[in-house]
Amino acid sequence: MKKDILLEKTSKYISITANLIARLRFADINQKVSYLELDIPFGDFGKEIRAKLSESKEVTDEVFMYHWNNQDEMDKFTQFEEKKVMATYGYKNKTSLYKDTISLIIKVNNDMLYIEPCHHYSLGSFTSVKDENKKAIKFEYPLTINHFR
Repeated sequence: MKKDILLEKTSKYISITANLIARLRFADINQKVSYLELDIPFGDFGKEIRAKLSESKEVTDEVFMYHWNNQDEMDKFTQFEEKKVMATYGYKNKTSLYKDTISLIIKVNNDMLYIEPCHHYSLGSFTSVKDENKKAIKFEYPLTINHFR
C-alpha cells in the first residue's frame, strides 16, 4: 500500500494535497485541497492528514500517461489553487506565496511512514532538503496506526 500527500505551511495557513502515485507522484486534480487555520487543534490536524492520506492512491500507467499527455489540466488545477490562495490570504504574487511556504511530503509505504522536508527552488518547484553530504533528509517511522492497515 502506498499513500502520499503534500503538506504546505505558510505564515497564514496550512494546506494538504492528496497525490496520485504512478511513475511519479502528482496532485489529484479532482480533489478539494484542504486549507486549514494555523491554530487547528492537533487532533483535528491528525484527522485531516489521515483523511487526505486515504484519498491518495496508486494509479495505473494508463492514468499516469493520460495526465502526462494532458499537462494543461494539471496547469489549470495549479493556477486555480494559486489564485484562490492569493485572493484568500492576500499574497500579491506567486513569488511572495512561495517564499512564505515550507513543505513536507508525507508518504506511507507498506508498514513505514516517511516524512521528507522540502524547499522551493523555483516557482512551483521543490526538492528534498539535503544534509551536508547532499543526501536527502528523510525521517522513517514504523507504521503502527491501524487505520492504514
